[in-house]
Amino acid sequence: MPEKQEHIHILGGGPAGLAYAYYGLKAGHTITLYEKNSLVGGNCVTTCKNGFYWDSGAHRIHNVYKDITDEIRLILNDKLHEVNAPSHIFLNGRFIPFPFNIINVVKILGATTFTKATLEVVFSKKKRQPVNFKEYAVQKYGYTLARPLLLNYTEKLWGVSTDDLSIHVTGRRLNGLTPWRWLAERFTPNLKKPGHLEGKFYYPRNGIGELAEKTADSIGRQNIKTSCAITAIYHQNNTITHIEINGEHLVEAGKIISTLPLPLMAGLFKPALPQHIMEASRKLVFRNLIIVAFALKKTGVSNSASIYFPGEEIFTRVVEPRNRSVKMSPEGFTSLIAEIPCFKDDGIWQNPDDEVIEAAKNDLVKTGLCKPGEIMDAWVQRLPFAYPVLSNNAVEALTHLQEYFGRFNNLTLAGRNGNFSYTHVHDLFYEARHHFA
Repeated sequence: MPEKQEHIHILGGGPAGLAYAYYGLKAGHTITLYEKNSLVGGNCVTTCKNGFYWDSGAHRIHNVYKDITDEIRLILNDKLHEVNAPSHIFLNGRFIPFPFNIINVVKILGATTFTKATLEVVFSKKKRQPVNFKEYAVQKYGYTLARPLLLNYTEKLWGVSTDDLSIHVTGRRLNGLTPWRWLAERFTPNLKKPGHLEGKFYYPRNGIGELAEKTADSIGRQNIKTSCAITAIYHQNNTITHIEINGEHLVEAGKIISTLPLPLMAGLFKPALPQHIMEASRKLVFRNLIIVAFALKKTGVSNSASIYFPGEEIFTRVVEPRNRSVKMSPEGFTSLIAEIPCFKDDGIWQNPDDEVIEAAKNDLVKTGLCKPGEIMDAWVQRLPFAYPVLSNNAVEALTHLQEYFGRFNNLTLAGRNGNFSYTHVHDLFYEARHHFA
């Protein structure tokens, strides 16, 4: 645990940087947080165009840690409300409610399919613990259900075969979702589900960006330096000595907490890190995200929090922000936010906005969620470093990197990007609080 009253430099903002700054100040430290962008929040912001608001991803807060939920509610001045909205999987022209239960699976896919999948689970030979996501999903659901409902979507989202993905890519989203659970729910109506399986979550009334802005207010804007990119990290004898800001200013380092993407941070060290460390860092790959926001001339599209698309559509998920808060669109209108994951070298990441909009629009209309004449306007937003791709190779390299950076006596890796982990906003606040406990 860090000593009291020391100065901490937080490299990189985003929700993790803000959470560490918040709890660091509460623990009695002085803080300087460096944010590359002109706004706080990183990839956890809310954008507004012509009265339509949307988040940079389907961010939400689950009541996993009640005290963290209470802390976030305090930061937001009680502007945190509970949302009870289901999600759906769009498959073969039909919407399958998610989380699954035996009724909707049998109704949509048929009793034969469900029975086959259940028998696959019962008679599967579990000779070993699953070593990749495909084995994990097949053992849990049977191949008949796993392929259309999980494996196709997972490969589309991460851009990697499920044979190569770690089981940790679920981010605990599948906890409690098994045929056995569905059967238990069918014959035990009062069986209590985990909260995340009920479709319940908490959400700021004005979008997830409100949490970033209010946290920044709590920290004190004087402690946050925006438009300040970290351009070099100087070190000697396992100690970071200075950090360079915007290629111009050197700042003497005290304690350092880095929420920068781990491979990006590794490349900033001067002198350069050993070759084997740089080779390991290059195995850590991020998926970028393109968001296409469509403003619609209609009051609503669905009651879903999120709709997942494992098929040929260009997008993996569509969110209707109004279902999270009515303040997210003008009265009498709604919007749909399509998410397109890609790598930085993919053609679509380089394509002009109008081409991206047209491709997303064509697939969106095909789903039946809206008609061409209902689309009033559309905007594109591009988010680098959106998802750490948790391949087994990356997880192995990560262990090596964490051991190496653990030798630095004044460096802490933090957050989704710094730890190369698939975590959520409430996890980041919990992680930060635990660090200063």
